[in-house]
Amino acid sequence: MFKDPDTVSDYKESQDITVLPVQIIPLWRSSMLTALVREIDLATIQLAAREKKTAIVRWISRSGERHVTDDEKPYQRIPLGLHLKAYGQDFLEKISILVHHQLKICKDNQPYSLADVLGYLKKITRSAS
Repeated sequence: MFKDPDTVSDYKESQDITVLPVQIIPLWRSSMLTALVREIDLATIQLAAREKKTAIVRWISRSGERHVTDDEKPYQRIPLGLHLKAYGQDFLEKISILVHHQLKICKDNQPYSLADVLGYLKKITRSAS
């Protein structure tokens, strides 16, 4: 799923180098996948070697998030072949059946759901206290 760079969030950098970039939520992506991407970021930080942790934190830290603007929509690339639950319901309702087929959306039952993966990642990345 994450082999395609369009699956993860884009970001907008500020002219001010002291301000963290803002995460841009793709118009096609479900809230479940958005939460999963953030949890993977947290796991990445935790798994990083001590000497690389600071650089990774700076690289993936965001000052907030926003959705794609109308001007940005035409430039959004939508990844192919993701599971149905990776796509937002609003997005799916707005596309035609032909586009749905072109996206090669996978409806097959998977051995685990996005919710299962998110739950597991939260379990292993959050402190026990």
